Amino acid sequence: MRVRSWYALAAASIAIVGAACNSSLSPNSVCGGSIFLVVANGKSSTLAVGDSVTLLAQQGVLGPGVGSAGCMIQNIPSSSVAWGTSDSTVVIVGSDGTAHAVAAGTADVTATHGGLNARLALKVVQ
Repeated sequence: MRVRSWYALAAASIAIVGAACNSSLSPNSVCGGSIFLVVANGKSSTLAVGDSVTLLAQQGVLGPGVGSAGCMIQNIPSSSVAWGTSDSTVVIVGSDGTAHAVAAGTADVTATHGGLNARLALKVVQ
């Protein structure tokens, strides 16, 4: 049981550091009520026309037993996120968080959950 708890702690710490670095948030702001967007499976935010990627809305939440900060990263269910795009001629986003590259350009994908907003720029190339 202790080994499993240690692995969970290590994984949570790595997720917090990785999420903070990938989204330009400091570890302190991750659990400060912010949400952020990441591209699933380590894929790039640069897409070719016709490609699709799954986006994940995530939030840092306080949890017991995760060090002194007590912060863990959790995925927000896509069904509870309002997805949007700044330019639907470049990127279309489905209700499941899948972004589809339509034409070359750059578009900001937005996620809204619980009154909080996050933004991620996606670049589409030919």
